[in-house]
Order: sequence, then structure tokens, then C-alpha cells
Amino acid sequence: MLNHSLIMFLMVIFTISGYSIEVQITLDKKIDVSSADIAAMKYFLKKKYNFIANNEKGVKKLVKENRALANAYLNSEYFKKKFNKNLFKIKTEMQLAENFVKELQREIKIPDKVLKSYYYDHLEDFKESPQVRLVRFSFKNYDDALNFYHNRLKSDSVDVKDFNGITRDIGYANIDKIREPLKSLIKENGKNYISPPFIWAKDRYDVYYVKETKKSDGYKKFDQVKNRIKDILYQKTFNKKREEVIKEYLKDRK
Repeated sequence: MLNHSLIMFLMVIFTISGYSIEVQITLDKKIDVSSADIAAMKYFLKKKYNFIANNEKGVKKLVKENRALANAYLNSEYFKKKFNKNLFKIKTEMQLAENFVKELQREIKIPDKVLKSYYYDHLEDFKESPQVRLVRFSFKNYDDALNFYHNRLKSDSVDVKDFNGITRDIGYANIDKIREPLKSLIKENGKNYISPPFIWAKDRYDVYYVKETKKSDGYKKFDQVKNRIKDILYQKTFNKKREEVIKEYLKDRK
């Protein structure tokens, strides 16, 4: 299969007809590397691998070797197979689509007043999370934790000390700040829920008991949820823009 990075350095001619992209590829007569090629490779390495390439000779060598391998591939029996040609076309179309998507995304700007308007219109979505009062039973041995859990399901009067454990009343905590999967289990089961043992660290096995639950009537502040709102509106705006482009382009090409 053609290496993804080679696509950038081939001489590709695109002919757009209807919604079909015809890809014609010609071999380089000379394996030359321009300063523009080197700049493109540096950009590519930074974006894809977060690698800053300062060695000009090394970058030039990389481009030249990739180009030589690309030409060799295009001249081989591998590329002459219909499936491989179609695969190259599909990958090229995907790369072009991805490039265009990135350009569309850069155009999207959402003012603070729009974010605040969304916040007040959807205030119920930003309520403070409910709180739960947790009691933690800790053990150094998993079998002790598991045996305590099974016995505790049968009776509230089971003594944790009989299983070499200790008890700590954690107090109230916001559900949203509790780690998964414990958070989901608490949300699903509520008050009086006893959790199976959790392994948080070596020689640390915890069983949790939900002693109380408390709803909150307050709302999160705008600054707390601003980035969340931005992500919501950004995605909605982008999806709309994307669909408009696709609809417009396909309108006269059915």
C-alpha cells in the first residue's frame, strides 16, 4: 500500500467531471527537490508528528528518497493493479476532503454574545451536579474487599474490621467530579448503593457506599461552561456549513 506521506510529493493532475475526480499520475523525469518541497515537508512533519526538522540536508534527503520510492512504486506491477489505483484515488479524495474541512473550520468564529445567549437559553442544561455522601471501605487485599462486598450486600451491620479493612466517611462530593466507572454506577443506583471493589493502586482496593444524595438548585457559572458551549455551537455551525457545501456542489450534478 502506498505510504500516506508519499501522496504529497507526487505529480498529480486532477480532472473534475461531475462528481468524479480523475487522477492522472506521471513519473518525475528527474528526482529534484525544491526549496518549496523542503518547506512542505517541514510543515508536514510538524503537523503530523509534532517534529521540528531543522536539518535542511536531512529533510531534502527524506523528500528525495520518498520521491524515488514513489516513482518506483508507480512504475511497478503493484500500482498497475486496478484495486491499488482505486485505493490511491480514494485516499487522495479523502485527503482533499480533509484539507477542505480544515479550511471550513478555520472560518468559524463564534462571538461571546452568542455563547452567552446560548447559556441563558439553555440554563437548565447547566445545573450544578447533584451531590452524594460517600463512605469508603479500603482494603490491602482484593479477596478481603470482595468478601466484605458480598457480605455487606446481605447486611448493613457487617464490620469492616472483620475483613481487615478501614472506613472513611468522605463526605459530600459532586457526582460530576467522581471518577468513572464509579460515577456512572452511582448515577444509576443512587442512595444506599454499595459498589463492588475498585482497584485504584497496588495494595489498594476500595468499596464505596452511597449514604446520602442531595440535589442542587444552583447553576454553573458562564465561565465554567463557556468552552463546552463553544464546542457545541462550533460543531453545529460546522455541520451546517459542511452540509451546505455538499448540497450546493451536488445540486447540478445528479
